[in-house]
Amino acid sequence: MEERAVATHDKNNKIKKLGLDHPPVTLAAKIFCHATEHYRQRQESVPVAHKNKETENKNDDNQVGVVPDQQMLEGHFLWSLCGDADDLEALEIGVVPASTTIQAQQRQSNTTTSGTTTTRYCCTLDPLYQYLKRSLQLTKTEQETLSLSFLHMLASKTARNGFGIRTQSPFKPYYASLLRKYGRDSDAHKSHMQQVAMALSSCSSNNKNTTKLERGMDRLVEEKVAPWITGIFTLTAYMNHSCEPNAMVVNQEFVYAHIDLVAKRDILPGEEILISYIQGVQQQKSTNQRRRELQAKYLFTCGCSKCTSS
Repeated sequence: MEERAVATHDKNNKIKKLGLDHPPVTLAAKIFCHATEHYRQRQESVPVAHKNKETENKNDDNQVGVVPDQQMLEGHFLWSLCGDADDLEALEIGVVPASTTIQAQQRQSNTTTSGTTTTRYCCTLDPLYQYLKRSLQLTKTEQETLSLSFLHMLASKTARNGFGIRTQSPFKPYYASLLRKYGRDSDAHKSHMQQVAMALSSCSSNNKNTTKLERGMDRLVEEKVAPWITGIFTLTAYMNHSCEPNAMVVNQEFVYAHIDLVAKRDILPGEEILISYIQGVQQQKSTNQRRRELQAKYLFTCGCSKCTSS
């Protein structure tokens, strides 16, 4: 049990070092892998004669057979979404190199005495890029297009346009189905619950084996198979924000690869559909608080009717 706990701890540390503890980065890494496959398919379709010409004219900006970095997403719906490689630092996603942290802390201590406020860290996804480069076996030619800058751009787009959602835990519907099938406290129900309890206790790091379900055990399932993720939904990603929206995204528990968009009031023909990028009690905050949150997470200053009128 201790060995499993150590292995889990090491895995979590590796995830953080790669920056994959940020759901938008995980989505960006997946898109990067798909982009690599797409790039290679496009290169394979280039005629041999054109590839030879490409080799002879390496310094030609218009060489055939090479997909320029800025054209990698052209034709894809992500292309028109906001998000640039330079946004990574402002969004504070990725990892901060140790040397950069030390230098930033030194600058911070120097500027504090003079009354200056804060110093930005330099965020990067270079550890993740190096991992992807090795795993995908990117050639030097491929790295010119499938670059670190390209990965940064993908992460910025997923962070600024994605929805944070949680996948549905299988435990609750499974438990409900057992009750429907066997009834509560039946021998079959107790037998299944003992098996579930043993399986969950074997996943725990407290070295405690049990055949009885205990409070909080269902959270073990959620932590492992129902994580928070980021998803980009084509139509919703194009919708603008308003602090007084006429529609809202509901039931962000990811089940069937879709989310629901519901009108909050009657929407007139030709009227723009607006949603709020901040949810729940956050919408009740002051104008300055809402603007600060939107600026930090989405890099824009809100100019909706609610903000401009207050």
